[in-house]
Amino acid sequence: MKRFLPILLIILVGRVCSRAQDNEQRIPDGVKKSTYYKRTTEPKFVDVPRVDPPNWFVDMNNQNLELLIHDNNISNFKPTINYKGIRILQTQLVANPNYLFVEIEISKQANPGKFNIELTNGKFKKTMPYELKVKHKAKHFLQKWGPQDVVYLAMPDRFANGDTSNDVITNYKQNQIDRKKMFFRHGGDLKGIHDHIQYLKDLGITALWLNPVIENDQPYESYHGYAFTNYYAIDKRFGSLDDYKILIKDLNSKGIKMVQDMVFNHVGDNNWFLNDLPEIDWIHQTTDTFRRSNYRDPVLLDPYASQYDKTKNNDGWFDYHMPDLNQKNPRLARYLIQNSIWWIAETGIDSYRIDTYAYPDQQFMATWGKAVLDEFPEFPIFAETWVSQPAFQAHFTQGSKISKGFETCLPAVTDFQLYFAIKEAFTKEQNWTDGVSRLYFTLAQDGLYQDANRNITFLDNHDMSRFYSEVSEDVNRLKGALTLLFCLRGIPSLYYGTELLFKGKAE
Repeated sequence: MKRFLPILLIILVGRVCSRAQDNEQRIPDGVKKSTYYKRTTEPKFVDVPRVDPPNWFVDMNNQNLELLIHDNNISNFKPTINYKGIRILQTQLVANPNYLFVEIEISKQANPGKFNIELTNGKFKKTMPYELKVKHKAKHFLQKWGPQDVVYLAMPDRFANGDTSNDVITNYKQNQIDRKKMFFRHGGDLKGIHDHIQYLKDLGITALWLNPVIENDQPYESYHGYAFTNYYAIDKRFGSLDDYKILIKDLNSKGIKMVQDMVFNHVGDNNWFLNDLPEIDWIHQTTDTFRRSNYRDPVLLDPYASQYDKTKNNDGWFDYHMPDLNQKNPRLARYLIQNSIWWIAETGIDSYRIDTYAYPDQQFMATWGKAVLDEFPEFPIFAETWVSQPAFQAHFTQGSKISKGFETCLPAVTDFQLYFAIKEAFTKEQNWTDGVSRLYFTLAQDGLYQDANRNITFLDNHDMSRFYSEVSEDVNRLKGALTLLFCLRGIPSLYYGTELLFKGKAE
């Protein structure tokens, strides 16, 4: 056996070295990939009680608010609030006794201030502090949002590391950084972005769109931000809520708007409410086996589509670690809507970009859009609709010539059709329909939209190959494409690093 030990040692060391040099390593050592299993409403022990939203605001157009209270066996407690201008309208119990939903009315007579939510169960009492604030007074640059703007898309984890003290949060599930591995955390944060506000200003940027900054406490691939684990928290590896507010304020002082990225289709499988599920239908889990989305959003417009394909598109999961939310559940729907309103009123963000817009329940998305715009009229919203044809893309926008059944309330989309056309113009030979001709055929269909000028145009983004690489690192072709981007209709969006000739193919 001894004579084999050196050989075994060489093999083991080789494997370790190979793993250390594996740039495409997705899963940290010792971490298991997520698997599918059906969640139940069997109550778990609650370590930290919570109330969501964590605070609210006076002088809102909608005076009703639904509080989600989460604590051990809280359904057995009766809530009371003794504060001028507030009254409890009703309470709702759900399958999991750790939840109590309390609908309150906040009248126009209510003033900003702090009070307690008292909860009693016989001789047992609990007290949860709460606060009403003045909503943010930002004007949101409503009259200035248009084709004259230039949006800059940056991934916070990859832009700049301004504060090394938050690189590792010890109680987070992925508590390491490694800039040599593209699927690991790299250490970028809000401070790093703040340090470069003047750079953005000098570049001519008027709106900063960040990939999500909301908490993604996932054990792997949390760098991109699209698997929320707490809708009401900034990821600590980026900084704090106060850091975010300061960044928004200082961007605004330079004439730069803040665009916040939001996700309603799915959450991270370590989201706090998935670990103690309120109701069985907060997520789509009707089968015992994993069911992935078919990603076939054209079925929403297709007059011949089967209900099976429609259901699979909207109810299927994005991935094992991204459970699919069921927005038809009225309490989950209200939770998501109130959260969106909270972020605007609390921080003064200037716009929303909605991820994977085609996959949530479309009636919910219409209701969500109306609720946000009722509270903040003309608030700019645009959404990702990564589809293959202009008609499919226009279908999702408000006032579209082809949308049927309901008003979407979505002013604009990220214009993948124009991206496909510009890319083809610089990578294919021209013929009757291809190459530069595709650009003409795409723009000729702008009549499908209420106003195509509202669409966000781009050459690349966080999901795609760098355009510089797509044109074989030909600087002249990149310059030509940028000229089209900035001169054609729509609001141009620049992916960070394009101005520095960043290159790279999508994984």
